[in-house]
Amino acid sequence: MTVKGGINHITLRVQNLQRAEKFYSGILGLKRVGHRRGINFYSSGLYNHELALVEDPGLTLADVQQSGLAHFAFNIEGTHALKMMYQELIDAGYPVSTGVDHNISHSFYTHDVDGYLIELTTDCASYKWEKNPNAFMSDQPLRL
Repeated sequence: MTVKGGINHITLRVQNLQRAEKFYSGILGLKRVGHRRGINFYSSGLYNHELALVEDPGLTLADVQQSGLAHFAFNIEGTHALKMMYQELIDAGYPVSTGVDHNISHSFYTHDVDGYLIELTTDCASYKWEKNPNAFMSDQPLRL
């Protein structure tokens, strides 16, 4: 038996659900599709939910940094939409990295309100990298 279809969802602990919702729904555009006491569920429309946020008022930045999670990524539909998201995050006061050309994708990184590192990414056409055995080794600057 093998895993099919990729990752189903990720669950994050957050200090405050309302504050986190402003980022995940208000900025990233995920729709809140469910709620139960202390937990909100969000979807991009692809699955029943891709993200669950569990409220933990005692969560600290040190907890986030020691969680073992390096980062997670959300797909963005195309380079134009990626550029628009980049500017929207800047306009909203969120820290953003410079753009990165990973050869297989174009990306940038930001932190959410609790300090989780998030990659916003759009895939490059496979003909650009499918025959390159080192395709995953590229981190070149990308102007967004």
